[in-house]
Amino acid sequence: MEAGHCSRRRDLSRLGPVSTLVVADTLGNNMSKDWRNKLYFGDNLGILRNHVESESVDLVYLDPPFNSKADYNVLFKNASGEDNAAQAHAFKDTWEWDEAAAEAFHELMVSPAIPTNLKNLMEALKVFLTGDTGKKGNSMMAYLTMMALRLVELHRVLKPTGSLYLHCDPTASHYIKLILDSLFGFRGYQNEITWQRTSAHNTTSRRFGAVADIIFFYTKGNDYTFLPPRSGHDPEYVKDFYRHTDTDGRQYRLHQIERNEALGLRQNLVYEYKGYTPSLGWMMERQKLESLDQEGKLYWSKTGRPQRKIYLDEVDEPVVGCIWDDIPPIQAQASERLGYPTQKPEALLERIIRASSNEDDVILDPFCGCGTTIAVAEKLNRRWIGIDVTYVAVDLMERRLIDQFTPNVGVQTLANITVQKRRHALKTYFAKGEDELNLGLRTGLKPFEVIGVPQTADDARFLFQNDPYQFEWWAIAMLGAQGKEYKKGADQGIDGIITFTDTPTEYHRAVISVKGGKLNATMLRDLKGVMQREKAVIGILVTNDPPTGPMKTEAASAGRWNSKLHAERSYPCIQILTAEEILAGKDADLPRWGLDTFKKAGLVKKTIKQDELF
Repeated sequence: MEAGHCSRRRDLSRLGPVSTLVVADTLGNNMSKDWRNKLYFGDNLGILRNHVESESVDLVYLDPPFNSKADYNVLFKNASGEDNAAQAHAFKDTWEWDEAAAEAFHELMVSPAIPTNLKNLMEALKVFLTGDTGKKGNSMMAYLTMMALRLVELHRVLKPTGSLYLHCDPTASHYIKLILDSLFGFRGYQNEITWQRTSAHNTTSRRFGAVADIIFFYTKGNDYTFLPPRSGHDPEYVKDFYRHTDTDGRQYRLHQIERNEALGLRQNLVYEYKGYTPSLGWMMERQKLESLDQEGKLYWSKTGRPQRKIYLDEVDEPVVGCIWDDIPPIQAQASERLGYPTQKPEALLERIIRASSNEDDVILDPFCGCGTTIAVAEKLNRRWIGIDVTYVAVDLMERRLIDQFTPNVGVQTLANITVQKRRHALKTYFAKGEDELNLGLRTGLKPFEVIGVPQTADDARFLFQNDPYQFEWWAIAMLGAQGKEYKKGADQGIDGIITFTDTPTEYHRAVISVKGGKLNATMLRDLKGVMQREKAVIGILVTNDPPTGPMKTEAASAGRWNSKLHAERSYPCIQILTAEEILAGKDADLPRWGLDTFKKAGLVKKTIKQDELF
């Protein structure tokens, strides 16, 4: 799964205008001039309903979150049982049956936009999973309700010729298939693909090893795009059958061209050719036989008996079946690995996108995670829409795209520039042709825009009020920092860390604390304590509101840190930045050499003509 998200996320689509990275459309394809690829931050349900038109998408790939390592027993206990409540911690960060889940289920039951088949199914599943027809539910029912609402919208936005691929593990795949059947109909089902994501391994559990995921392939209509992928010839098959080699090195096998007893005599095909006449006749008419001979495709034995040469390079490779065991998971040392725990290999998405779309088609991933789908879509010259509910994922995707498709920026890549400067630099460069950061910027990226991120101080406050964790992750990403494991829970006073060098062999750290609510000077004293404990030389407090007078005094009393590399420079040990200042382009006052907070994606192998680059 590309991402794990809480189902009780508020819609952030009210956040302010678009942050647009406008890249001139110079790649020579047939994209419409006003199209911009789109990366959305927010709940995909609201975004699908408010921003994606009906029948506008050619291919949907989704890898919805589900915590397969949790205690599955909790999924099937009734909400009234004490055991369910006691075990609910297993799904603390995934799905809970709460008031929001109950409201979502009510919407499924009463909304005229929901097909009757789906309503009947969801009602039956609720009785089966919980034993209750009322408001009671459990974690599995909350998950299926969340998925059903979103699959309704995904079916709506698909073109009649469109396809949907849903990636899931066996925990809930059987229930998800029923939901898909109710929306797409039985004729819409094309395949249940088994992707062997890992090899067999030793296990102490009393069952067979779980080594595969399921990918459901559905189509909206009968006239859909499908270009069957091919797997390559089996080396053992080639070795056994294509044993002959021509003088030019081409491998071939021999095929009989005279009729056998099973086929019987054909009088009209009995004729003599170069002194040989088969008793039952040839497999073809004389004109065809002569043509093969002229092309050098006949092999004559010492006895004068001809056979046809079947060249390996003229034989279609086998079509890939529904068991995919030839795409391994991402290895630890792979250049495409970004540290995302459920990141999928690009080869998997490339097979799907090539099979069910053409260049210029629109690809949609509503659970985008670290952005494998949109990166592959970009590489294959497709248009794309990516959605994710965590700002960490959105920032990671933006950095990944820039790293992969901007090959000549060098060691100090554009993705290492803080977010506000990076976006402003791109806007300026593509609007005026000015490379204000002197990066030598040239990119193969097509136009894309980041939608739903804060643009004003009011947007930042709204984000904090609706989800303090997303506000925290937004703030540290805007400063180019790395979050403390990027997860909810106790942070020991640290929300972000920036590591930098002061000499070629000496590293220092700045720690960041994010406070979106009411401020007081105690926060700075706490930050000083964190700095001492973590041996950090600089502490940064990010706020929504301006600091009070006592806070400014407390910050100034912390003194300044002196750089060894540049003796003439010193930096405030305690720094306070507001969201409004960050949005205006103000940055933390730090040495900006040697910063490399994030793992960069490898350069994409994409053919771009020289005159198509800036």
